[in-house]
Amino acid sequence: MFIKLYNVLGEEKSQYHLSVEELYLYSVLRRLSNYKGETYVNVNGIEEYVRNYCNSPFHSRAREGRQRVSTYLMSLQEKAVINIDREVSSANFFKVTFVEGLKEDKVLGHEQITYDYFDSVEGKTGKTDLYITFIVSRWKKAGSFTCSYERWGNILDMSTKTAERKVNDAVDREVIYCKAGNYTDKEVRAGQKKKDSNQYSVEPFDKETPVAEENRSSEPDFNSNDEYYFDTGNWLNNNNLDENDYIIYIKNISNKDFKAECDKKRKRIMKSSKGDWFKKSVDKPYMEKAKESVEAKNEERNKVAAGEIIENTNDVVLLVNDKLISHKAWNKKTVPSRIYYQYGTMDSMSPDGMVWGVHSTSIMELDEIELYRPDENGEWNDEDKMDYDHSDLAYKF
Repeated sequence: MFIKLYNVLGEEKSQYHLSVEELYLYSVLRRLSNYKGETYVNVNGIEEYVRNYCNSPFHSRAREGRQRVSTYLMSLQEKAVINIDREVSSANFFKVTFVEGLKEDKVLGHEQITYDYFDSVEGKTGKTDLYITFIVSRWKKAGSFTCSYERWGNILDMSTKTAERKVNDAVDREVIYCKAGNYTDKEVRAGQKKKDSNQYSVEPFDKETPVAEENRSSEPDFNSNDEYYFDTGNWLNNNNLDENDYIIYIKNISNKDFKAECDKKRKRIMKSSKGDWFKKSVDKPYMEKAKESVEAKNEERNKVAAGEIIENTNDVVLLVNDKLISHKAWNKKTVPSRIYYQYGTMDSMSPDGMVWGVHSTSIMELDEIELYRPDENGEWNDEDKMDYDHSDLAYKF
């Protein structure tokens, strides 16, 4: 017996792309389905099942775990990968059916995750292990999956550094296997050689194992350049610039060499006969939209990462020098640029009547931090906090 996971669910640019938690819940629902492909469950049952039988709850506390189950169920339905026949409830059963034959463009087919393997993944790493195994399994016929850490971050919907840590941890525990990329004769910059992306497999590598080229056959065209390890869009060719090119510019603005080449193209166009039009209709509006888009995506990822720290510490998380740290690790002197905290709002549609989430706000003075911390009993909501603006919710529990 096996769990059917369609390949589009792990395709980062697909409308069906699922997060680590969403894919895990989708797999749980598949695991619990009957011979007709129907799953009869309620929120309490799902939460108890992943906690007691999978040892991989969505939160250390059952109440927040139920909230997350409800949120992910709604997300799965909104992404059109499942159907739910009635209102999601903690106690009352509802029927879940699956949208079959999911595909998009050239991304077809599915992977079969055996019940035995699914039942074996557990603990804090279980959800990520399942996702990484699913992704790498897609390329077993090609021999291996070649992927950069940047792309792993996009696939897993987390920062590049977090993705690198989780993938390397999976390799260390032999969940998957890795063949490190070789350094080439080409230089990224003076004195620094370019390194090929690592190759991954669900089986150990040996001399007979074929190695596939960079696996991007299922993606839209990817414009790369020998000097850079990331998508360079239309910056290094003669094509017109679009909104996505400016997102690439903002995302890689710390790369001085790449930024210099981009700015050179911008200045060249501005000096041409189309300069005024380009500056007004392309460069300025696209740059502003790109900054907003990248900042929003970074903030969303920060909230997800902060949520994990809050879950482990039951305290606020601070952004100090562009790095998330726990309140305990803070030196009590540096003023954080932002604070992340847990807050619940009333919601009659939620099983427990509350929706909990990670919120954030900017900080100007050190004494503001205490306003957002839980009280002495570990409770997050109190009357003092009710007067503050909590409209920036981006990551729900």
